[in-house]
Amino acid sequence: MRIAYIYDKSADIAADWDVAKTFLDTSKTDRLDLAALLDKGGLHPGDLLVICAKSQLGHGAAAARNEARVVAIGATIEVRAIPATRRKKTGRISEIGPDDKTVICGAWHGSQPLATCQAIARRRTDLDLSRHQLNRLCDGSRSAKD
Repeated sequence: MRIAYIYDKSADIAADWDVAKTFLDTSKTDRLDLAALLDKGGLHPGDLLVICAKSQLGHGAAAARNEARVVAIGATIEVRAIPATRRKKTGRISEIGPDDKTVICGAWHGSQPLATCQAIARRRTDLDLSRHQLNRLCDGSRSAKD
């Protein structure tokens, strides 16, 4: 049986892991589900324990001990990478090209709401621009947009 153990992360990361059971701990639960997994029959010989990193099994030497306990039970460990999330890209508005600036400022000076202008800027430049940055980019001639 494929079993997932997740520590201090969202259970959503195991959505595509194809597991029958998920054990989920947070920093506040003091790894109670890990104890249930290793000590109270949550893991059986032949099971496959799916984790996103070996550090999920504990800190320092505790991780190595818990890994050895999993092997002693007769289970194996599979480490699955967490899908990368899109980080907010910040940058200088001076790096925005003239064609992109024309399109962004056209929307900014037009009747488009702030959220639409930000979406256009994000599509054109992959930058998340604030209202302040849009004002600076477009010469500050429009500042009352909400």
